[in-house]
Order: sequence, then C-alpha cells, then structure tokens
Amino acid sequence: MITLPFPKEGEYPPYFGEYYKRMEGVNPSELLAPRLDSVTSFWRSIPEEKGNYAYAEGKWTIKQVIGHITDTERIMSYRTMCIVRGEKQSLPGFEENDYAANGRHNDRTLASIINEWEAIRKSNIILFSTFNMSDVEAIGMANNYKISVTAIIHAIVAHEMHHTMVLTERYGI
Repeated sequence: MITLPFPKEGEYPPYFGEYYKRMEGVNPSELLAPRLDSVTSFWRSIPEEKGNYAYAEGKWTIKQVIGHITDTERIMSYRTMCIVRGEKQSLPGFEENDYAANGRHNDRTLASIINEWEAIRKSNIILFSTFNMSDVEAIGMANNYKISVTAIIHAIVAHEMHHTMVLTERYGI
C-alpha cells in the first residue's frame, strides 16, 4: 500500500479530530497488517466468560465494544470503496448505540465476533492495497460531511486503537 498523507482539516468531520491525535506522523497502512495479528491475539486472550462484562451500568459489554469496532470498520471500508468508485451522494451515517443494541453481540461467542473483525481487516488490507494516490486523495461525502479516503483509513486504525485502549483501561483486560 502507498504511504498515506495525514488528513487535512476540512477533509473529515470535526469529531474525527480526537482519534487523529493518536495518529500524527503514523502511516496507518503500516499498522493495518501488524495490528491485525497483535489485536487479534490480545482479544483472543480475553476469557469467553468475560465477554458479557460491562465496567458500569449502561456501558457496552466487551462483546459489544469489539462488535462496534467491527461494525465501524465495515462501514468505513464501504465508504472508501464508494468514494474511490466515484459515488457522488452522501453516504449514510449510523447511530453507534443503535448498532450496538441491535447487533446481538451478547448472543454470540467472543471468538465469532473476533473472527468477523479479523476477516474484515484482512479484506480491508487487500482492498486498500489496490488504491493509488488519486484514490486515497479522493473526496466524497459521508453523513453529510466532506471526507477523504485517507481520512477514513486513518479513522479506521485510530478508532480501533482507541477502543482497544478503552478495553485495557476501563475493562481491566
């Protein structure tokens, strides 16, 4: 995969800014494959019986957090494909709490959710490797915000890093 430029202000929604603070000077294309192995190993170390644990009332369970990461990566990669393929309409947003509530993650095994994320990440590594510089610089609309493909790819990695850190800090994993 080519080296991705850091997203410029105006190429992403303002709420992505918090995620990007972790990414300054980091090329996400260099993190996608290595994090696949390290994150998968880390998540697989979580005992199955801990999967439905939430650290406080009203917070997502571990399964829901990993399901949220999975849903978000799938949506974000779809957005990159649409923008690269020339989609002109604004791609829909999504309400993360509704997705977590309706994802039935707590009815699944932790292993099945991790397997799903792993498959999506592998697929994204292949998809993103086909992009050239004009592809990653392409601008589209998502959730009524102007966004570049490079901004989305940065967000995919930063979002997963953020929630993996949350699992460590708040869930005691």
